[in-house]
Amino acid sequence: MELPWDARLARKLGETGSAFQQFRDHANLFWTIALVLGFAGLTGVAAQAAIQLPFTPVPITAQVGVVLLAGGFLGRWRGALSQVAYVALGALGAPWFAPAAHAAPFTSGGIAVVESVNGGYLIGFIVAAFVIGQLLGTRPFRSTYAGKLAVLLIGVGIIYLAGALQLAYVLHTDFATTMAFAVVPFVPGDVMKAVLGAGLLAGLALPSGSDPSSPPVASPWRRSDVVLLAVVMAGVWLLAAAIPFGEPSQIGGFTRTAIEQYYVVAAIIATIGVGLAVAARQRLFAVGQYWSGARTGTN
Repeated sequence: MELPWDARLARKLGETGSAFQQFRDHANLFWTIALVLGFAGLTGVAAQAAIQLPFTPVPITAQVGVVLLAGGFLGRWRGALSQVAYVALGALGAPWFAPAAHAAPFTSGGIAVVESVNGGYLIGFIVAAFVIGQLLGTRPFRSTYAGKLAVLLIGVGIIYLAGALQLAYVLHTDFATTMAFAVVPFVPGDVMKAVLGAGLLAGLALPSGSDPSSPPVASPWRRSDVVLLAVVMAGVWLLAAAIPFGEPSQIGGFTRTAIEQYYVVAAIIATIGVGLAVAARQRLFAVGQYWSGARTGTN
């Protein structure tokens, strides 16, 4: 009996995760360098997917998602080294930092970027990748989806902290302005990236039928998974009521209302993305369990 495409995908995810972990753990120096530079390159490419917002000097990019996966896939040292390589090569002139407003891709590099208003995020990438790799190597976090999501959200928080501190130092902004510039606009998108990243990390270890001897379980979701997802998404929406955490009513020349309107749109997109990620995880699990049972005669 030929498996349908989604069952094959579910099984392939589990096989790929196991194969990658074996490859990573036994990689020689050449392949270790290749993995490190590969994720550095992915971070540089993700930086080019930049969207400039009118009320903050910090662009939206896809980098955070790559940084989260670097720590998750490569572990603490390789993950951190991939971001050290990204920042160091960029500081030396590799034009793979996020482009400036209205600039072409792959036109931004040099030490001035690291010292600029956005440079704190680059340092945060290094620390976040290390912490994510460290925490995911411990049993309380690596064994559940909720644990993986919590670790990735910690990584996002580290990036925000480093980015906000340098932004406030360079621009001499107060707390409200710093939050409106450096943190709040990016919360919905980065929460969605963390949810998707945790789903991918957990999906590579789903009981998807690749091991028919595995004991059957009723759902890929534990109560802690559902509770954490609900709390995180509630937090995303509750944050809209706090923008930008009180006065001033104008931030960088833009009214509080304008920032709130952008945030609500971003939160809606993030909620849809999280919903699709949850549905995909449930579907891959369900077909994997069904076809696993079909092969072993338990259905």
